[in-house]
Amino acid sequence: MPSTDAYAALRNPVVRRFAGGRFGAVLGLQMLSVSVGWHLYEQTGSAWALGLVGATELLPVFLLMPVTGAVADRYPRRRVAALAHTVLAIATALLALVTWGTSSVAPIYGLLAVVGAARAFAMPAAATILPRLLSPAEFANANAWISSTFQLAAVTGPALAGALIAWTGAAALGLGVAAAGQLLFVSQLARLPEVHPLPGAVTRGWDGVFEGFRFVRGSPIYLAAITLDLFAVLLGGATALLPIFAKDLLHVGPWGLGLLRGAPAVGAL
Repeated sequence: MPSTDAYAALRNPVVRRFAGGRFGAVLGLQMLSVSVGWHLYEQTGSAWALGLVGATELLPVFLLMPVTGAVADRYPRRRVAALAHTVLAIATALLALVTWGTSSVAPIYGLLAVVGAARAFAMPAAATILPRLLSPAEFANANAWISSTFQLAAVTGPALAGALIAWTGAAALGLGVAAAGQLLFVSQLARLPEVHPLPGAVTRGWDGVFEGFRFVRGSPIYLAAITLDLFAVLLGGATALLPIFAKDLLHVGPWGLGLLRGAPAVGAL
């Protein structure tokens, strides 16, 4: 019979390390989003500038989509995820320097494209590590905790970023903390057991790049679910415009922006 112990997964050091590290990574991404959004709106006062943030990060994901899954299958996922989050940390640290040292917004979009590319490789690699290390019953329990820590990070990250911006008057410190969150995940990934690629993935090589598309196209349930999620992501990005509401409509400043960005995650948690 499956275990009824709700805390069973937390007794596994692999789950604790992964959940703690991923909390830092999600916290960092949330802080990056709030910090960059506030800084751009402070510099430009433009809703268009805010809308370009999502497009700049999303475009590399679409362009690299056929490759990233194949890389996660062909190479050790722990190493792929660690390298991707290291790039995320470097790009975030550079964003901190850019927001601190110059009023130009062009470098910000270039670094956001790097962030999007790194996330494109990080997501399929990191999300598929635990299923290879745990049994199905263990993974079901672990996934519940990991989902909860994700939402907790989505609540605390924006609030912390807003508080740091309100305290310092700039986005640089929040972005520095965000970079540290990525490095926390890298340090925890280094402590996980190595999982080598499945033999079939290696022998299949790059011929399997589009295998995922063929699988989804032939599976109506997956196709419907992914299509629904795609439209939700594309059409539900109005949170990118929250700096306008926080500054010009509600007059609550960066601290209020952090609370607004964290509110949906409160409900999800």
